[in-house]
Amino acid sequence: MFAVRSSRCSSPVICVEAPLSINQGDSRIELPVNVSPSLGTSIRLRRRWIWSDVSPGTTCVTGCFPRSTAPMELSSAADSLTETAATAAPAPRDDVVSIFPDREVELHTTRSSDFLGLTSMAKRSLTESNIIIGVIDTGVRPESESFSDQGLGSPPGCSLNIQAIFITFLYKLWQMFTVDSKIIGAGYYLPNEWLISPENSISPRDTVGHGTHTASTAAGSATTGTLFGYANGTARGAVPSARLAVYTVCWELVCSDGPRLGTLANFAPWSLTVAASSIDRKFVTNIGLGNGKFYEGTSINRFDLGRTMYPRVTRRNVNASDTTSSSKVDSMEPKYAKGKIVLCNFCNEADLLSAGAVGYLQERGSHVEIAEVRTSLPYACLSANDGTQIHTFINSTRYHHETRECFDPHAPTVATFSSRGPNKVNPNILKPDIAAPGLNILASWAQPISASGSKSDPQLSMFNIVSGTSMSCPHVSGAAAYVKEFHPDWSASAIKSALMTTATPLSPPDNYGAEFGYGSGMLNPTKAIDPGLIYNAEEVYYVRFLCSQGYTRDKLKQITGGISTCQDPFNASLSSDLNYPSVTLVANSSSFVGTFQRIVTNVGNANTTYKVNATGPPALEIVVEPEVLWFNHVGQKKSFIVHVQGTIENAKVALSGSVIWYDGMHVVRSPLVVYASSILKDIENR
Repeated sequence: MFAVRSSRCSSPVICVEAPLSINQGDSRIELPVNVSPSLGTSIRLRRRWIWSDVSPGTTCVTGCFPRSTAPMELSSAADSLTETAATAAPAPRDDVVSIFPDREVELHTTRSSDFLGLTSMAKRSLTESNIIIGVIDTGVRPESESFSDQGLGSPPGCSLNIQAIFITFLYKLWQMFTVDSKIIGAGYYLPNEWLISPENSISPRDTVGHGTHTASTAAGSATTGTLFGYANGTARGAVPSARLAVYTVCWELVCSDGPRLGTLANFAPWSLTVAASSIDRKFVTNIGLGNGKFYEGTSINRFDLGRTMYPRVTRRNVNASDTTSSSKVDSMEPKYAKGKIVLCNFCNEADLLSAGAVGYLQERGSHVEIAEVRTSLPYACLSANDGTQIHTFINSTRYHHETRECFDPHAPTVATFSSRGPNKVNPNILKPDIAAPGLNILASWAQPISASGSKSDPQLSMFNIVSGTSMSCPHVSGAAAYVKEFHPDWSASAIKSALMTTATPLSPPDNYGAEFGYGSGMLNPTKAIDPGLIYNAEEVYYVRFLCSQGYTRDKLKQITGGISTCQDPFNASLSSDLNYPSVTLVANSSSFVGTFQRIVTNVGNANTTYKVNATGPPALEIVVEPEVLWFNHVGQKKSFIVHVQGTIENAKVALSGSVIWYDGMHVVRSPLVVYASSILKDIENR
């Protein structure tokens, strides 16, 4: 028995949030836990800890389409209409634009876990409760039902000793935060108290909401979840029986910066950089015009406009200071806005309210897919193209507004806000690594939120729907923990390889930036527990990589804590031979040639044969030697070489290919990307 400290847990940690940069960007860094104590010193952070006792065997892992029917008037939002009745409905009235079937999507969960295949029926290990996910974020709200320890029991081999109970008691009195069998430990890192706003609790308690959301996404216990009637179902994390260790290090949040190329900020090869994707559920608001045209916006509205039709005006008509087509509404003239729907680019909701507007439509050039939740008026977000089309019919005065939860047949696609590669620090390492659900994700929140954002609003919820790469990361952390259940002896790089090589490929034409947007593809956890082959990167690989980046012996010692030295002189090409699950080449001219060495370890069947299938466009030739790998026992390693050559005719477009090993059961896929160095120069000059 011993009190868990990060220095005593020999297993790697896959973090939910980045602990160093305090940047909620594109990835969450994974580190060996035995270096964690030094982090507090190197970045001059004060630490506070409290732990339950956990046995040495415990593993640590951090980390609408509406269908139109014949028009017929409905008297209220509560009315219903059968399909038979709709079909037999009389001719439309002038004040009714259209009728949409009020179909409620029945979901077994809050969707994202099921979308990834981690359903309640997914294969589970009896050791899931031995997994600890470290959440490095804004803390958590321990009272949330998502963190209930009911049925978990004490951590394996654990019985709280008197000292732990005493410390827990004092900590509870001081910060009103306690640990249990679900949240087995908590702490905070504080750079400077005077920099922290009074609203923040200087403790592991979450006063922001972000950390509670990510923690419950990764390992939340099963509970009923909904946001004002939307996304009804059972809210649970990817590994609901796993434990949590919570760290507050983030006091301010930073947003992603997609979809431009070169916007991601986490490049380290030992990190798992995660892109944000959609899931097959979306929230839409249907907008009908008097000319019979319909448009689909995005929002979550709790407002009922009934059957009333409202006139609509543009920002030009209601903005007293705007005589041009300015997109910013600085002031409103009530005589123009009162009782109307306002179309604008950047809408000030307070001004709209004071001017008496009954709702607004907001045009966005990007991030249209994010469903805004807390609005004080009926609202919908439109693409710039749809906004222009609606503006064309500005003299039409009829309007129909409703929000629906619908199936998205195009999912998954990478969200526009998700930061893109390429890797600006080491262009030969593909980033991001993988994509996971990050758009409109429902999970627990730290404090009650209202439908309108007003403190006087009686409609409150302890769940929230949020979008960001911070939402996609805990899905991967949960998936990593899921793999760790079945393979407790695997290293962090082995788990990372399993997640990447079993990812579902996505379509380059449907996702801006192609692999720079989604890396290996869409996370597929149930495939990752049996990847067949893995690309394991031992310490020597990372030492060679750092040497290729020009690190000196002293710098290496600071990072590795050992006496590692660079055996070879500085050679930037060594980074290409890092045993990475993807292959990337930067072409300095229109013609290119490259050679890459990789080593795979058999973790599938003892006696098996893998054949290679290398694919790419006509301008990209890929040759793999040898073409066949024979294995006669688990754990056996085999090496191969990838030769790449070809031409790039369009310097603005990357060439996408893949190297796939197949034994009749396992598909081990590595993306291969070649792009012109001019892309990096354009990013630098931007």
